[in-house]
Amino acid sequence: MTNNNNENVTFSFFSKAKSANGDKPASPGLIKFYYDLCTQKRRTPVEGVEAMSQDTVRDMVDKLKTYYPASDKQISIILEKSSLLANAGHPVNIDIEKLTGGFNGTASVVINELFELEKKYVKSKPTIPQLEFVVGMFCCPAVDFESEGISRKVELENDQWRFCTPDEFVTRIKEHFTKEELSSFINKFRGEFNDWKSTRIRPGQFNYIKTLLERTDSIVDDIVLQMMNQDEAQKYIEQLLNELKRKPQTSFLEISDQEPPRNTDITDSIEADEKYVTDTVYRLMSETGYEPTNIDEILKDGKALKEYIIYLVQECYIEPEELAHMMEDSTILQDLFKDDVVKTA
Repeated sequence: MTNNNNENVTFSFFSKAKSANGDKPASPGLIKFYYDLCTQKRRTPVEGVEAMSQDTVRDMVDKLKTYYPASDKQISIILEKSSLLANAGHPVNIDIEKLTGGFNGTASVVINELFELEKKYVKSKPTIPQLEFVVGMFCCPAVDFESEGISRKVELENDQWRFCTPDEFVTRIKEHFTKEELSSFINKFRGEFNDWKSTRIRPGQFNYIKTLLERTDSIVDDIVLQMMNQDEAQKYIEQLLNELKRKPQTSFLEISDQEPPRNTDITDSIEADEKYVTDTVYRLMSETGYEPTNIDEILKDGKALKEYIIYLVQECYIEPEELAHMMEDSTILQDLFKDDVVKTA
């Protein structure tokens, strides 16, 4: 007897292609790959994967492959900017789990929006390079800090005052300027500052003045000296020399007219000779404008001193005749050049 009951059969003009894996359980390797992808993409695995078919898990794997989450760097930036905005009273709500990575992903769009919000609501602190540059502008009169309400002075009792220390000045700058505001201020005065800096007292003049101040028992604030231009510094050197009852000279030919130190005491004679050499070196720097970076070594080491003077002769900063006169007044210089032939006039 044949059963012709077809009530539960669905007919079609097209044959159905059956998947070989349609009812086959997912393999352990595919399941592990799915879990690894979830970890990599920072997604929460669905429950019951082990009981799903190979085709079902494969579809979930393919979907995960097309998903690109926000990178660790992007998430770090978003968290940082969100915290800054919250502290500034402008909190933002961002579902990081839903953000996508890549250049055109939603995380990139959100980061750009956060940067714009930061510019609008968050006051950025001045950077270290900005602060270092503006401290260098402290001594320049053309840089008008006072118009910004920033004084370079600290008021003391009895109408006395002193200049700010660098740290005190930096504190005032940080309290007054944001990063963007300080950038604008620096750019406003940058040209005048650079022009002023090119005329400033040279290091050799500064060091020579400090030496003369010690000998006259005088005290002048270093900031006042830094504010001098080269001409003012040279005039001040001559003033200090007059106070020491020494005729200010403008060339080494005049220096050579001085009587060499003639002390009966050997120790005093050596100290006087060392003082003469020190004065000579500082005068050379002041008059020639050539100031070596190893000045401390030159004043302490005979070899470095000799190399410095020879260089000045070779470059025609001083004439051999002047060197010969200098040697006449200094035993130290005579010993340095005793094996050299120096031309005299």
